[in-house]
Amino acid sequence: MENVVDTEELLRRYGAGERDFPGIQLSHTGCKSIKDTDLRQINLRGAILSHIRIDNTDLRGADLRGTQMVRSRLTQVDLSDANLRFASLTHMEWLDVNLTRANLQQANLMRTHLRADLFYTNLEGAILASTSLRGSTNINPFRVHDALIWNLKMPDGSIDAGPKFEIV
Repeated sequence: MENVVDTEELLRRYGAGERDFPGIQLSHTGCKSIKDTDLRQINLRGAILSHIRIDNTDLRGADLRGTQMVRSRLTQVDLSDANLRFASLTHMEWLDVNLTRANLQQANLMRTHLRADLFYTNLEGAILASTSLRGSTNINPFRVHDALIWNLKMPDGSIDAGPKFEIV
């Protein structure tokens, strides 16, 4: 399959100036982690990046629309101005992630722990079921219009039990 790459090949091609990797799938063999890397403006639209670990990486302005990143862990990642619309981000752990002005419209964040800077983050239409925002900052004025909220743990530890469809 020509769209299957390992992380080393992805990083090598990005380093050589390539920015468009729509629909790629990270291979199940080899290293599945990205660390201390600048991947600004990368296009990973529709990519399958499940079971990956990303640490201390700059993904500002990345196009991650429709990306599948199930059971992955992001630590100290900058996703400001990134587009994660329609992304499947379930069963993930996000620690100290910058989501300033990121677009997560209609993203599925079910069973995800999200400790992030949510300044102007767009979560309109997102699925926030059994999701934790515990420890997140700048929660206002992030947007959650038309979002499905069910057992959402708020930054202060309180629980919004729902279920409810948040219409604001």
